[in-house]
Formats: sequence, C-alpha cells, structure tokens
Amino acid sequence: MMCWKKILCLSLLLQICFLLFALTASAAHLSGEWQYREARRDASELQIVQSAAQGARDWKSFAFPAPPPFAEGTRKLYETTQVLPGGDEDTLLFFTTGEKVRVFLDEKLVYTYDETALNSAGGGRMWHLVHLPQVAHPYALTLELSSGDPHTLGVYWSFSLGTEQRETERIFLSDMTLILTLPVAVCMLCITALFYWREHRDRRLYRTLLTFLGNFILWGIAALNTKYFLTDAVLFWWYVLTIAAYFLPITAYAIVYEVLKGRERRVVGWFIRAFFLLFTAALLLDLSGMHGLKRLFLLELVLMALFGPFIFWWCARAARRGDDYCRSLLVPIMLFTLLGILDGVNTYLHFLPGDMFLCPFGIYGIAVFLLAILKRMTHREEALGERASRLRSAIVTARDRETHDPLTHALSRAAFRPLLERYLVRAEQKQQAFSLIMFDVDHFKQVNDTYGHEAGDSVLVRLTQAVRANLASRYPILRWGGEEFFVFCPEMTLAEAAALAEILRRAARSVRVEEHVVTASFGVASYHGASDTADALCARVDAALYAAKQGGRDRVVCEAQDA
Repeated sequence: MMCWKKILCLSLLLQICFLLFALTASAAHLSGEWQYREARRDASELQIVQSAAQGARDWKSFAFPAPPPFAEGTRKLYETTQVLPGGDEDTLLFFTTGEKVRVFLDEKLVYTYDETALNSAGGGRMWHLVHLPQVAHPYALTLELSSGDPHTLGVYWSFSLGTEQRETERIFLSDMTLILTLPVAVCMLCITALFYWREHRDRRLYRTLLTFLGNFILWGIAALNTKYFLTDAVLFWWYVLTIAAYFLPITAYAIVYEVLKGRERRVVGWFIRAFFLLFTAALLLDLSGMHGLKRLFLLELVLMALFGPFIFWWCARAARRGDDYCRSLLVPIMLFTLLGILDGVNTYLHFLPGDMFLCPFGIYGIAVFLLAILKRMTHREEALGERASRLRSAIVTARDRETHDPLTHALSRAAFRPLLERYLVRAEQKQQAFSLIMFDVDHFKQVNDTYGHEAGDSVLVRLTQAVRANLASRYPILRWGGEEFFVFCPEMTLAEAAALAEILRRAARSVRVEEHVVTASFGVASYHGASDTADALCARVDAALYAAKQGGRDRVVCEAQDA
C-alpha cells in the first residue's frame, strides 16, 4: 500500500511540474505600452477606437496584465497597445470571465464575442482566439470589454501572442489537468459501481462515493475549455461548474461521514449541513438577482479551510486506532482541501498560468481509498473462504459421524439399509450376483470382562483393520453394533463370498490380547433375485451366523440351500 502511495504522489508531482512548464514556457508577450479608457457618454465607440488608432494620446497607462484602475460604476472599458511588425506571431489568445469582447485592429473590427445570455454577475469563462493579419507597419490593437461585474472587468486569465498552432495547443494544454484526471475518475466510477453491484455490505459508502465521483466528473466536464469548440452555451456551463463546485465538499465530506463513528461523525454531519445551507442561500440570492453563487463562493473556501483540519485530525486519530478507511482517506482529504483552496484563491488572484486547475489532481488520492476498499474486500473474502472451508469440514465430519463408526471408522449402522438397498437394486437391474457376510467376535464379553473395555475396543479396531486389509475398496465393511460386522460383496456369488469369509476368518486370528487369540464366526447369504427382499436376505445371513455360533464358533457357515 505504501508503495502505491509513493507512486501516486510522484506521478502527481511530475504532472503538475510538466503542466506549469508547458503553460509558461510557450507564452509570448505583446510589446508596447498598454493604455486604457473608460466608456463615456460624450464619446461614441467609433471616436474611441479612432483615438486609439491615432496614438491614444488622451488615454491612461496601466501595468498590463493587471486590470486598470477604472472608476467605480464602470461597465465598459477600452484597452489598447501597439503591435509591432515582424515575427511569426499572428494569433492572439486570451481568457475572460463573463465579459463581452470586441477586438479592433486600428479602426477595423476583427473579432466579436457577445454572448447575450451572459448575466450581470459576470458568469461564464471563455477563451478567445483572434487571428491578426501580417502587416508591414505598427498598428493599434484595441479591446472593448463589457461586464456587469467590476471584479471581472479587464481581468485576463491568460494573454499571449503566438502562432495559431501554438495558441491552439495552449487551449488544449489548459485542459491537460482535466484530460489526465477525468478518465481516471470515470474508471474509478466504474470500479465503485462494480463494488456497489457485487457487495451488499458498505453500500451506503459506495453510493456516496459514486455521488462524489459523478459530481467530480460533471465539474470536470464543465471546466473543460476545449468543449467550446463544440458548444457556445457559456452561461449554462458556468452554472454547472459553479453548482458542482459547491457540491464537491458536500459529497466529499459525505464519504468521511460514512467512515467516521461517534461524535466526530455527528459533527461532520453538521459540516455537510453548513455547506448545503451556504449553497441554498447562494442559489436563492442568485435567483433574486443578487449573484449569490459567485459572491458567496469565497465563503465556501473559508469553510473548507476551517473544517479541513478538523476532518484531517479526526481521520488521523481513527487511523491510529487501526481504521484502514480513515487512514486511506487522509491522502484525498489533504489533496482536495489544499488544491481546492488554491483553485478558489486563484479565481481571485490569478497566480496560476493560463486557465489551469489543480483540484483535479486530488482524484489520485481517491485511488488510495479505493485500494483500501479493495484490500478490505479481499480480507473479507479470505475470511469468508476460511469460514466456508471450516463449514465444509464440519459438514463432512458430521456426515462421517452419521455414516461411520467413530471407533473403528467402518460404516455405521445408519448407512446399512440405504447401502444394502442400493446394492440390491443394482444387482437386479444388471442381473448380477450379490452376497452379504456377517461376522461376530467370539466370546467378546469375556475379553471385556477379563482385559477391560479399552482392550475390547482395541480388539475391535485391530480386527477391523485386519479385515479391511484383505478387502478391496469395492467391498465395504460396516459395524452393526457391539462386536457384529457386515461385509457387502457386490458381483460375488455365494461360493465366492464364502471363500472370502474364510480368508477374513483367518485374518481375524492374527489379533491377540496378551495370550488370547481372537476368533470370529461368519455367516454368508446371497441375493436370490426379484423375489428376494432385503429383510429376507438379512434374516438368512443372521441365521447362518447363528448356525456358525452353534456349530462351535470360529467357522464360516453359508445359508441353507433351500432357504
């Protein structure tokens, strides 16, 4: 587990370093002084653009790319600079949020972005790719920016001049964090769905994790810049992005809620309610025209920064008590909290290059949590396997106790009737012979009385071993009770069974108790066909054994031929 954590952390650091390098190394800066002018009623748009083309002598300078210090209440702003001839740079790329954009080259309008659905809150982030013609003389580049939100007016997430290929690549590079993490999130969603479908335990945890991953994927899709190659629904995607961002801590803390126990679990529940209450208030304010989703988002970052250390501490304390789930949650909690706060602050300070997000990398922390789930499932399956093995062993033992004699390990009396009837049915169906041998230890009571019951038990065990040593596996031996035994002889005639009984009688004499030689008397009977029955066969073999006893013992007697 620790090896996987190190690999994930190293992979995360390498990807972040690569993206920072890729997004900063290719940037090209416009040369020339930047100047701005606020829109006024005493000057038309054409007059302002002409003034910029003629040198912007009455314009104010400012430190680009920082927004200019325009007057309060300004809703439209003009910014201009000189583009010098030479070089291969012919494409302008910049990102804005909730701004209507018009681009002029001298007095010519070359680009317009006027999303009428944009509201006064300034919602909706968009990139602008503007082709600039190659000319032999300097010309004025003038941007007209309009926004209902003074916090987004004149704010660029990125601004660069380069070749068309390089600037297009920058759009894709700005999505690289999401491109690297969204497929991972989709795979995790599928894996969690399999967990949910397969496992009946911890289903609430899996359902919560599915909700978080689904919300993360929706947020990631809404944050993609490349989707605007296919759609222009900027405001719709801004709402999806913002609402999903509000729900990220709610769904993340819900996972922690399912893992923690006791008082900490209840407090996390109140944290979740606080986030949901904040979202509800922001949504109501937004519906009333007060732009709550954007204005209250900073409070969400404050709550994350406030609640995050408590969540981390409680999970760390539970991890020290041996909770694997809490231990594995430490990584995603730390990643999502820190990276989410950095992304949120970047919304206001713009310290990251381009339109880059760091929060998606937190999804790699969820991989550690999934590995912990998989580890617990594996241990649970191993425990279930061991339990099933013990149960199977217990069942086999119980069956053996039911059908086998615990002393001699021969078949027990309970198995006699089913086994006999099965042999008789087979003999009738296949027209085969079947014989039954019954034997009894001679003077066994005397052995018990003289040498003790332990010696008697030993006689029975050794006698069974001696008899079994002279039997093929297809001829089972059964202890009827006490010192009486049966031997089943399938496909064996009466004469063949009598010969086998004689072998067994001699084998029995190999058993001794001190100077006493153990002997046994044998009775043999055979199956007479369809007219015969199991009861009649047992009666005949019992009569033959009785005859052997009456005849002096230690002998083999077959059933009477007229029986």
